[in-house]
Amino acid sequence: MTFVDSFGSVKTTSRRDSAAAAGQRRRILLLASEAEIQYRVLRCAASLDADVHVMGPVRAKPLAFSRFCKKFHAASDFAKAPEASLAQKIDTVARAHGIDLVIPGDTVTTRLLTRIRAALATPVFPVPEAEAFEALATKDRFMELCGRFAIPHPKGALYLDRAGLLAAIDDGRVRFPAMFKPLNRAGGIGVVRADADNARALAAAIDYAPILVQDFVDGEDRSVSIFCRGGEIKKEVVYSHPDGVFRFHDEPELSRIVAVIAKAMRLDGVINFDARVDREGQVWLIECNPRFFFSMDAIMIAGINFADMETGARTAFDPTRDVKLPRVTVKDCLKLRLPAGPDWKMLAHWLGDPLMLAYAATGIKRL
Repeated sequence: MTFVDSFGSVKTTSRRDSAAAAGQRRRILLLASEAEIQYRVLRCAASLDADVHVMGPVRAKPLAFSRFCKKFHAASDFAKAPEASLAQKIDTVARAHGIDLVIPGDTVTTRLLTRIRAALATPVFPVPEAEAFEALATKDRFMELCGRFAIPHPKGALYLDRAGLLAAIDDGRVRFPAMFKPLNRAGGIGVVRADADNARALAAAIDYAPILVQDFVDGEDRSVSIFCRGGEIKKEVVYSHPDGVFRFHDEPELSRIVAVIAKAMRLDGVINFDARVDREGQVWLIECNPRFFFSMDAIMIAGINFADMETGARTAFDPTRDVKLPRVTVKDCLKLRLPAGPDWKMLAHWLGDPLMLAYAATGIKRL
């Protein structure tokens, strides 16, 4: 397990210090396009003894149910509205509510902040430069980037739509097993493994375009999340989560690879890489998400909060202790297995926000 942490000077420090001296809680504005991964960011930000306001379109409105959402501010679609008007709206809300920091909740809002942060009067959580973000965030461009760095990455091809993929399957141009993926969805949504016998049925059911098809790498999944300032890694955690159980790993080669990328691209902010370790022990990078990540609340329970860019106080982190999602803990209890301390903390984390727990139980959103 690799975990590196340090203090970094940021332009919001004096504002936070003055707020703390006055006995005030920090105030954060979370930009949210929807309500799934964004809920994880909300919880991690709120844990920093902060009041978290949320700004977003109607798709993000369920976040208002959370008792950790101080106030919800309606906004236009971040992907479609003019950037100048969005910048003005953000600063207007920030001034009205004494916001100390703006943070992005997803790919769309991280992309937005890479473009408008220079125009904002309100301090912004570190994000990559716009060009670096685009090179990492789009799966086909990330595949090209791995080629430039000579980093192992599954071969792939991009198809404009289902018809193009179906034609390629019929022509024998797709090697199996293969992975079918959207270019810009989070949390594994839309990703399926296809074999020769089910490929046409899976392709016909795809509801997104374009479609990235990659060779399947047989091995074990790994994720590595880092927080960078100017290309220097300040926090890092390597983990896997088979069947809802988060386990932590020491993967020196994976750590070396992401350090090379971070330094060469002078990355800022939170970057998450998905990887596979094959049967021979070779590390393959699969994709990159240069934003807060879907599993960050579980990682916070383990002891590393990626919403905290200063890490003024460390939480105890023990890489030998797994963290189980609540559904796994409940099953353990039904089998009369006694959960460990982190499992109870994860369960309490969800029980502490009952309206959002009820919303998640409906199955409408994968919270």
